[in-house]
Amino acid sequence: AYCGGPYPERVKEVEFNFSSGTASFSYVPELPITSSEIMEFYSMWESNFLSYIGMDCFDEIEVTVD
Repeated sequence: AYCGGPYPERVKEVEFNFSSGTASFSYVPELPITSSEIMEFYSMWESNFLSYIGMDCFDEIEVTVD
């Protein structure tokens, strides 16, 4: 997503941090990955992501470790 005034910047809307066991969403406090809501959301997110890969929707995928 883009956030900001006349010069918007890209921001993360969803982040899964497996090291700390949390998930965060824009404008929502961090939640534990083990909560039922996060587990349900992650399952749907992963399924959609893999479907997009299968359709060659991404030119490049980059994984970063902060």
